[in-house]
Amino acid sequence: MNFDITAVRQLADYDLELTFRDGTRGTVSFRSTFFTGVFSRLGDPRVFADHHLEHGAIAWGADLDLAPDALHERLRSAPDHRIVLS
Repeated sequence: MNFDITAVRQLADYDLELTFRDGTRGTVSFRSTFFTGVFSRLGDPRVFADHHLEHGAIAWGADLDLAPDALHERLRSAPDHRIVLS
């Protein structure tokens, strides 16, 4: 799918640059308010940095990932290809 993530690069503690199969590239910044519920463990910078790609999605461990289609849509519609998750 075009919204599969093909590369991820950590720019700062909680900033990730994502590249998608269709060439779309953008930055996702995570704010501390994002790290609640199932995402609470990502508030630890060491855990957050242990991300990987799994089936076109960015994932942490075997049980936590972010929907690449939603990220792709939001990044493509953002004027500067930068979004904040909070």
